[in-house]
Amino acid sequence: DPEHICSWAGLSPGCNESAGKTKSTKTRHGNPYIKSILCEVAWTVTRRKGTYLSNWYWKVKQRRGTKKAIIGLARKILVIIYTLLKENLSYDEDKFTEIQVNHEKQREKKLIRELKKRGYMVEPLIA
Repeated sequence: DPEHICSWAGLSPGCNESAGKTKSTKTRHGNPYIKSILCEVAWTVTRRKGTYLSNWYWKVKQRRGTKKAIIGLARKILVIIYTLLKENLSYDEDKFTEIQVNHEKQREKKLIRELKKRGYMVEPLIA
């Protein structure tokens, strides 16, 4: 499954916590060849403007930092590659844009619900 292949490639961060103390969260060594290739691919993906993966990288980079975002993007690319090979599909960027549009609609509905709960009168604008 995708989790095992990411662990094998060394792209799964550790999460060791005991008694409220956070220990090392470094990634494992894994397969150095695949890990380095996927990181190079991730750097290349960040240079394309307007794609789902590029937008995802820039959002994560603001919160976590550059290197953690690159490792996260490399992991995401590996999961996509695994899924495409397993289900014999081809990569289609339009599916990600559909998901993103649906996500934005759900977020808009949630925000409208929150405002109505707080007593505001809200009507969405129809574009």
